[in-house]
Amino acid sequence: MIHCTRIDHTRYSLAEREQFAATLSARDTQPQVLLKTCNRVERYWGEGAVSDAILRHLYRVAAGLESGLPGERAIQGQLKNAYREACAVYRLSAQMHRLFQTAIHTGKRVRTETKIAEGAVSHSQVTVDILKKTYPDLSRKVVGIIGVNKLTEDILKFLTDRQSVTVFLSNRHLDRAEALAARYGAVAVPLHEKRRMLDLADVLICATSAPHTIVHDRDLPDGREILIFDLAFPRDVEPALAARKGVTLFDLEQIERFAKANLQLRSGEIAKAERLIAEEIDKYREWETRYGEWRIENGEWRMKAFRHAAAVMRWLRSHSPFSILHSQFFMQRIHSVKAGEEARRYLPGGVNSPVRALRSVETPPLFVRKAQGTTLTDVDGNRFTDFCLSWGVFLLGHGHPSVNRAVRAALRRGTSYGIPSLPETALARTVNRYVPSMEKVRFVSSGTEAVMSAIRLARGFTGRDLVVKFDGCYHGHADHLLVSAGSGVSVLAASSSAGVPDAFTACTVSVPFNDVDALERLFREKGASIAAVIVEPVPANMGVVLPRADLLRRLRELTARHGSLLIFDEVITGFRLTMGGVQGQTGLRPDLTTLGKILGGGFPAAAFGGRAEIMDLLAPDGPVYQAGTLSGNPVAMTAGLATLETLSQHPYHERLETTAGEFYTGLSAAIRGKGITLAHAGSMFTLFFTARPPASFDDVKQADTRRFGLFFRYMLERGFYLSPSQFEASFLSVAHSSGELERFIRAVEKFGE
Repeated sequence: MIHCTRIDHTRYSLAEREQFAATLSARDTQPQVLLKTCNRVERYWGEGAVSDAILRHLYRVAAGLESGLPGERAIQGQLKNAYREACAVYRLSAQMHRLFQTAIHTGKRVRTETKIAEGAVSHSQVTVDILKKTYPDLSRKVVGIIGVNKLTEDILKFLTDRQSVTVFLSNRHLDRAEALAARYGAVAVPLHEKRRMLDLADVLICATSAPHTIVHDRDLPDGREILIFDLAFPRDVEPALAARKGVTLFDLEQIERFAKANLQLRSGEIAKAERLIAEEIDKYREWETRYGEWRIENGEWRMKAFRHAAAVMRWLRSHSPFSILHSQFFMQRIHSVKAGEEARRYLPGGVNSPVRALRSVETPPLFVRKAQGTTLTDVDGNRFTDFCLSWGVFLLGHGHPSVNRAVRAALRRGTSYGIPSLPETALARTVNRYVPSMEKVRFVSSGTEAVMSAIRLARGFTGRDLVVKFDGCYHGHADHLLVSAGSGVSVLAASSSAGVPDAFTACTVSVPFNDVDALERLFREKGASIAAVIVEPVPANMGVVLPRADLLRRLRELTARHGSLLIFDEVITGFRLTMGGVQGQTGLRPDLTTLGKILGGGFPAAAFGGRAEIMDLLAPDGPVYQAGTLSGNPVAMTAGLATLETLSQHPYHERLETTAGEFYTGLSAAIRGKGITLAHAGSMFTLFFTARPPASFDDVKQADTRRFGLFFRYMLERGFYLSPSQFEASFLSVAHSSGELERFIRAVEKFGE
């Protein structure tokens, strides 16, 4: 029998549902489907017959009849995701597959053949419906919105998907209006200037929580034609405005009347939906009677044959050179190989950054066609779960909807100006809010540029030349920093680069990472000459290597005592470990900080910043020169702002910390006895092919890179894309599902078998 354990919102509180969900283990070895939504938590398991009660219940769930709002659309996607996750983790029985496939079909049929999902039932939906009916073409219209809240944000999402709509956003707290306006491409206006907005607006939407009237009869020019929505209680708009010629006013009472009528329409469709569900149950039973037993038996035979074939393939994958053959032939990476050959005709090595060539892992480069969420799709149509995430850029996953909306709106306003724009200030203010040590910020286009500029500034401020870095820490490819560097440089014979004169690196000293004694000796000998010490507070460019407990504190003490500047390179860790980066965790305050990766939201953007007295030495205010044509690019600034605002509005870091902890526990068990160690910090991790977790770059260089290459290819063939070097970190995102992480762990468990 297939069984179902469930609780829902009708009888259990939110706290009780959360507690029940916590007791269900996503790593249960018994095949199951877990459906977890804000309204319900349900677990389906077992095999064999399905009772009428379970069949009818799941069909009703899929159709939205068990939801608080009849015909709710979100449950359809949630049900699909629950089923897909289960398929990724477990070998479900044929009956379980049939149950969920038919339930998803039933939900789609009910919504197609009835009106149960039609008609707006929320205030924002009704407002949008009226807007669309009044102005089928919103192009060239001007919309004014007063109030910043969830309701007005929902309306903004609709408006910013329409081209040529100008939106003004006003609020009593201007900073809140500016933040939301920057995310959706609107223009923030101080509330005391609302008359200027009303002079231009074709539509006015008011939804504040003010206890008094905001828009009076005297505020609107005579003869003005305008559509007004007053969605506030108490009213924001003086009722007398409704009597004026050219004014159409919808108040909260009228909006609620529309919503109730639509809700009644949905309720009237329930009986029809029930009839369709009954028909689908009859079809299920008919299928069961005619074909069920034969199909299940045939399916079991096929599964046994498939398992034998899979065992042969696993052996082939684990024995080089068969693994390379498999990656090129069995995964059909033919188009990627051809693309690589074509690219090498025009690009050095066929790539625009060396590690992408995948030479250290002995496999042809992967050419990607698209990315969404955690999935990369290559030019051959192969899909990979991404644990590189563009080298740590995508904490939210690829193509997050809120970032995409903001970017689309920004693109309509122009791609580059070469003069100041409002998103630059908005993003700088947001950075300062979460990283207070960055009192002033200068935006650039890459992490290399940010570090290069920060070091020039440190030398200009201190009047000294010597810069101290740590072995294995990579701070970009500026000439003076290619000294005992990590990342892609670590595979070069001299850990440096040809074309860099000795004179360029003479003013850079590299100290073994985690060697506090060596650092103190250096400061005793040359402290008066040291302009700055730069450090990745948690290195990720030689793989994740954790700092000693006292390293960062001693760094802060030594630099302060000797008048040197401390630079935290948080290009990778910034906004990833916490919103405040490593300095937000430790409470340490560096003099300068560099940021990148997450800051740009997937676009080329980075920043450096710090104490105002230091930053004020930059041109045009000071003598230290720095400039860039695309610095502060408006599209990149908008993407970064949307990313940070999205991260700040939800407990993503806390959630990811919990997910990562569970993942690392399972991964540690999976690598036991395989000669692999796990190093991790927050959502960054590295699987080192060493006997113990490295504490320095010398330890890292003892790793078995040949075995790592074999492991990388093995995981790639199973649909997982890791950062393609032993000397790099891999990353988790909030988009990674428990099913994807479980599949990753199980794949690692079988490595070497």
